[in-house]
Amino acid sequence: MNKKKILMGVASVGMVGFLVWNLFGKKTNQNGDIGIDIQAPVEVVPMERAARISWQISGDNLPKTANIYIGETGNGENLDRLLSEVGLSRSEVISDDPQTIFLGNSATRKNVYMSKSNGKIGFSLDIYSSEDIPKGNLLNETEAEEKLVDLIKRIENNDKLGIKINSIKYKKVLFPRWVESTKSEADAVEISASWTIEGIEVKTFYDSPILAVFGRGGTIIKLEYVPLAKVNEKKEVNLLSLTEIQTLSEDNFGIWKKEGNTSYSLSEDKEIVGQIVVRSIELIYVQGDRSEKIWPYYLIEGNSISKNNGPIKVYLMVRATK
Repeated sequence: MNKKKILMGVASVGMVGFLVWNLFGKKTNQNGDIGIDIQAPVEVVPMERAARISWQISGDNLPKTANIYIGETGNGENLDRLLSEVGLSRSEVISDDPQTIFLGNSATRKNVYMSKSNGKIGFSLDIYSSEDIPKGNLLNETEAEEKLVDLIKRIENNDKLGIKINSIKYKKVLFPRWVESTKSEADAVEISASWTIEGIEVKTFYDSPILAVFGRGGTIIKLEYVPLAKVNEKKEVNLLSLTEIQTLSEDNFGIWKKEGNTSYSLSEDKEIVGQIVVRSIELIYVQGDRSEKIWPYYLIEGNSISKNNGPIKVYLMVRATK
């Protein structure tokens, strides 16, 4: 049998060099000397830019200030705890280079990796055939949420971590892929989540920082996340008002995510969108790829029409500091 691994495996973690560019345009800092590096995090891979924005919100209930946080990455102890959780050991190294360490066991179909640039760690269980799909009862949403939170707190050895669940989806195997399904047909539950600091979500430039897939019987099929930096310094800064945001050029707004709906699925991730009609805006934090800097941004939700005339939801990011 020619084994073809289902596309739920370890995500690519190779990183390109950092752009020498201040994210979303070069805006002059007006906060003065705050005693820490004022340069905002930069994207490793540039976001697509918004072409046209129509603002359909009014009133300014946005916060006036927020914090910049500077932290540090861990020393790899969370990798040892993850290995212990999934039944692997440091002796099962497949490759170890300056960017990433990969570990695994072909007999158990288990794989673990850690990026040395941003500390991202992950686990995957290879599934080659229907016989490999975990059996048993499917976790309900509450059980899946609790399992994810408890698992990460154990791996990070921190029971005070703030974690907010962003979405829960049901998945089934349609060889050789996992596809979204109804709960009754599902083989697994997929959860995405974000960290929180003082009640505000912390995301990355490319997605929510936490993703997990639990199969039937609570089996871990996939887990990957960028650890929250261990904050050791913070400083309050002034934020842009809604009026100031609305006067920025479109070049300052990066398209963070695009989603279809029940009547329309995106044909490709880079599908071109037209005018974006903004419906809501909220303050979030974004953790830079090296994980040591957490910066305030605005996450903007809007609606648009794709080049194929399909309705899509678009999320934009713009730096919140003046």
